[in-house]
Amino acid sequence: MWAPVFAKISEPRWNSDQSVTISYQAHPLVKSQFWLRAKINEGHQEQRALGLSPAVPGKTEWDMEVQTDSVTEAARIDTILVHENLGIVAGNAFFVANLIPVTNVNPMWSLLQRFCSVDEFERLFTSPGSAQDSENRPQRLFELRISWLLVAFGFTCFVLGPHECIRDSGTRVERGSLDLLAFHEGKRVLILGSCKINAPKESDYDNLVNVRALLLQDFAGADSFQTHMVVFTAAAETRLYKTLETSSSGWFPRVIPIFDANRLRAAIAALQNHHQDWIFEQLTVRIQDLAQAINSNAVDSY
Repeated sequence: MWAPVFAKISEPRWNSDQSVTISYQAHPLVKSQFWLRAKINEGHQEQRALGLSPAVPGKTEWDMEVQTDSVTEAARIDTILVHENLGIVAGNAFFVANLIPVTNVNPMWSLLQRFCSVDEFERLFTSPGSAQDSENRPQRLFELRISWLLVAFGFTCFVLGPHECIRDSGTRVERGSLDLLAFHEGKRVLILGSCKINAPKESDYDNLVNVRALLLQDFAGADSFQTHMVVFTAAAETRLYKTLETSSSGWFPRVIPIFDANRLRAAIAALQNHHQDWIFEQLTVRIQDLAQAINSNAVDSY
């Protein structure tokens, strides 16, 4: 009995966990002769093969779905449907950013550009002394521009300004200071931020660790979100991370990412490319490297 060969790739769907679902259809008589191939290109990163999950239970042989791992918004996915005898019979290519529904788009970056151009925004980071407020305090303006950047990445941000010091209750004794607080509700990420026009000093890192303990040591629900201590600086070039072994860090050291002028430029470029996950990758990559090294050493010692 002759049966026509029919297969096609349907429109992919973006999911709230940053994965993409790809649907394809194949005639029941020939569905076992097809397979789906795909590759993901994430900008400057190497291309990687798409890890496909099994077909969703309950689907018919006619309609099938596979789901990717989490992908960045700037990624491009190329898919082909291959028949074992006929070769490629269908293909599709798409950018993940184009799949995101309008209701999921962060408008803050685009709206900010109505008031401050991208070039001007970058200049304010790299030459903070050229911008001053009515009281001639470029430091305060630098803190404000960092908050703009974080808001554009989806954070709610408090610039603490004259309220930056933590004091013992009922006294004027200063225990520590912090320039800004930022929280991303969707990712459940808290940033404790220190802003420096010049290169940070060793005492700046110790101050952040101290403030973290003062704020969160007895904070109910602190384990419901991830906390990152971060230094933002207009310095031309600094280390990317500072690792600290503290009295409470245990076997895993504290890691403080440092965003210098070069990294701030990269942040602006990521926003221009709709790469909202960029900042979370920068916050966690060193921690992941350390975890892998610790696990590897544990295996070797075992």
